[in-house]
Amino acid sequence: MKALIISDEAEVSEKLKELFKFYGVDVISYKWLLKALDNIEEIQPDIILLSASEYPRHWKTLVQFVKSGIGGEQVKVYLYEPNPLSKEDGEKARALGVTGYFTSLDINYLKSVFSFIEENKSNQVRENIEEDENQEDELPTVSGILSNYGYILLTNPIHKDFVSGKVMSFNNNRIEAVLDFDLTDVSNNDIIQSVTYFNEEECYSFSAEIFILNSETKTVILTIKEKYEE
Repeated sequence: MKALIISDEAEVSEKLKELFKFYGVDVISYKWLLKALDNIEEIQPDIILLSASEYPRHWKTLVQFVKSGIGGEQVKVYLYEPNPLSKEDGEKARALGVTGYFTSLDINYLKSVFSFIEENKSNQVRENIEEDENQEDELPTVSGILSNYGYILLTNPIHKDFVSGKVMSFNNNRIEAVLDFDLTDVSNNDIIQSVTYFNEEECYSFSAEIFILNSETKTVILTIKEKYEE
């Protein structure tokens, strides 16, 4: 597997390089988008990670180019943007076939976004990155680990795309979060089978029911249904 990182910010490049090298993925990094664009056909990456805020106009051109098939078949494209995309850019990203969108360089967050890589790494690497198996059985509560509310990553049950968000409150088994993308074509009382909550110290996966969804503000309140075993 080969990953192409496009960013002029040293922190972004180094954090992503560290993660992918940890997984045993070959990494190629470019500071200049146009130079990367010129070499994509030769590189043939499996994953492209692009800092959208650094290239607000050109990231769309690169994605169109890649999705034309010139950059390879079934290339996954992820945008890094620490601030929520505008509604227009979000719709454009979906229309262009962007695979995902991440807002943080936190290691647990990145592992959740790129968890599919675990299927391709060796058993030895798998053992090295196993998470602590001694996590508590109880679901997280506001009086426990949640002094830092953290993030969620969920899978849209209709479109199967990832939607990330920042957790605003976590009280007992109810989570309120502001999403980075609209959660389209779902409504109150729908069940989301795959939700991951994480902060700097903990990571939990569970299913949840949508209690309240406000598409205008991208706010969602979820009620935890079942916690999955690690």
